[in-house]
Amino acid sequence: NDLMAIGALKAFAQLKVRVPEDISIIGFDNIPFSDCTYPPLTTIAQPTYLMGQKAVETLLKLIDKQKIKKSVEFMAELIERNSVIRWEV
Repeated sequence: NDLMAIGALKAFAQLKVRVPEDISIIGFDNIPFSDCTYPPLTTIAQPTYLMGQKAVETLLKLIDKQKIKKSVEFMAELIERNSVIRWEV
């Protein structure tokens, strides 16, 4: 998640490992602090509002003993910032 990735950014900075020149780091969650790091953290955003909405709808269907889907898919979004670099091969 983003908190672990932010911890990795700090640890690599202490070890003098350059991000993204030496290593790329990507988080997951897109927390508000992820764009306040150095370098700003590339992350994957989830549609958390939509996920919560769908969870409530599913719960209400369960209470009413209606059929529910076994799984629900949500689209995640890559938020490109500066903690990754594109390598040319």
